[in-house]
Amino acid sequence: RFHSHYYARRLPAEVMLDAMSTATGVPDEFKGYPVGTRAIQLPEPGIGSYFLSLFGRSDRVTACACERNGEVTLPQLLHLQNGDATVHKLKDPAGKLAALLRQAPEDAAVVTELYLATLGRRPAGQELATVLAAVATPEPARPADGSPKSGGPTAREQAFGDLFWALLNSKEFAFNH
Repeated sequence: RFHSHYYARRLPAEVMLDAMSTATGVPDEFKGYPVGTRAIQLPEPGIGSYFLSLFGRSDRVTACACERNGEVTLPQLLHLQNGDATVHKLKDPAGKLAALLRQAPEDAAVVTELYLATLGRRPAGQELATVLAAVATPEPARPADGSPKSGGPTAREQAFGDLFWALLNSKEFAFNH
């Protein structure tokens, strides 16, 4: 009553896709447009994008905001958690996470960068302590050449990948509040 608070609402489809691209450092590709074209810049709604269709992009038939579906659905949540777009952006060797891990700064700096990239804030004291404790778990033994046993990610890479995934799937990332 009397505008006592703001109702949280999910980011529009185009904004959500652009936010994920910016946070991960992996640009989107739309057929017929240069790599890195933002979803919000697309001139027509008919451009094929499963993500935009799933998240309720507007058909732009009328000027009414009622065209856009802002409801959160189970397929949307599943796509954010396990969809090809999310997994590709997290594992891309040219992405933000890979670049941060290559630079190999201290773990606290990586955590802070991931929080700033996704939530636009630094981690709270307890958040930072929890993540640093998870990253500090010892890595399994490696062969003499120093490569991971199975060729997969190290424990540090896995921990930071999980953190990045959790931040991209958080309500704080996906909603205006």
